[in-house]
Amino acid sequence: MTSNTSKTDAWLYAVGIQPNALTSANQTELTTKHGFDTVHMEGLRANGSKKLVNFLVFTNQHLNQEVEIFIKQTERFIQFADETNLNDQARFDAFSETIGGHVKDLFNVIRDDGTRWYDPGHDDADTNDGFAHMLKALFVSWSKHNNPADSLATRIMGLKWKNHTIRGTFYSPDDFKLRMQSLWRIQHMLPLIGAPTTDAAKLKATWNGLTDDAQDFITDEKGVDPFDAANFGLDPIVWTDVFDLLKAYWNREFKKTANNYVKNKRTKRKREDDDDSAHSHDDDDDDSVQSDGDNSAHSHDDDDDDSVQSDG
Repeated sequence: MTSNTSKTDAWLYAVGIQPNALTSANQTELTTKHGFDTVHMEGLRANGSKKLVNFLVFTNQHLNQEVEIFIKQTERFIQFADETNLNDQARFDAFSETIGGHVKDLFNVIRDDGTRWYDPGHDDADTNDGFAHMLKALFVSWSKHNNPADSLATRIMGLKWKNHTIRGTFYSPDDFKLRMQSLWRIQHMLPLIGAPTTDAAKLKATWNGLTDDAQDFITDEKGVDPFDAANFGLDPIVWTDVFDLLKAYWNREFKKTANNYVKNKRTKRKREDDDDSAHSHDDDDDDSVQSDGDNSAHSHDDDDDDSVQSDG
C-alpha cells in the first residue's frame, strides 16, 4: 500500500468497534477537552414549540478522528432543519455556521465551482435536494475518497465479533450489535457508487465473524439454520438475529468473566485511592516536596472506558 493510499484511507480506520476519544466524548468534553466551538440555533416547530440546539463547529482540527461525530451531527442538523422548516438557501446558510476552517473552505469551493456530486448551476442547487447533494460532495472532498460509502461498507463487513474483546472477554452480543447498527447508519449517509450491501452479505459476514463454538451453539443448541439451507435459502434470518441468538451463549460462557473484570478493576482503583489517601496524611508531617506524578498516573487509569457507546 502506498503512502498516498494510506493517507486517503486513514479516516476509515478511525471508524471501528471501539469508539475513539472524540466519538466516546459528550458535547461538554468535546468543547472543554478537545477544543470544539459551538453555535446555538433556535427554530419553531410546526406546533409552535421552540427547538433549541447547540451544534459543534467542525474545522477538521482532529484529522480523521472526527469523521463519525461529523456525520452524526450532520444527521441531527437535517432533523433540526426538517422540524423547524429551515429550507432551501436558509438551510445552506445555517449549515455553514456549523463548519469552519478547512471544512468551510471546501464548502465554499463546492458551492461556487461544483463537483461530480453537486452542480451549482442546476435548478435544484439551492433546494433541500441540492443540499443533500452538497453534503455528499463535501464528504468526498473532506475525505479525499471518491467512494466513501463503498469503502466504509467493506470496512464494516470486516469487523468480526471473534476478533474484538473488552472487559477481559468477547463483547456482549447486544453491545456489538448496537455498535454495528450505528456504523451502518453512518455508512448509509455517505455517497455510494456501487450497489448497496445486501442483507445476505451482512448475514454471511456476521456469521463468519463468530467463533466455531458460537456457531455450534446457534445451530446445535438453538436448532437454528441461519441460512435456511434446507429450504434453499428462502427464509434466512437477518444479521441482527445472530447476536440475539448469541446472548444466551455469552451470558453462560463469558458474562461472569466480564463482571469479574469490572469488579477487580473497581477494587484496584479503590485500593489505589486508599493508598493515595494514606500518603497524603503522611505528607502532613513531611517537609519534603512531592511531585504529582503518581496521582497523574492514577487519573489516566480512571480515564479508561471499556463501555460501548450507542447512538443514544
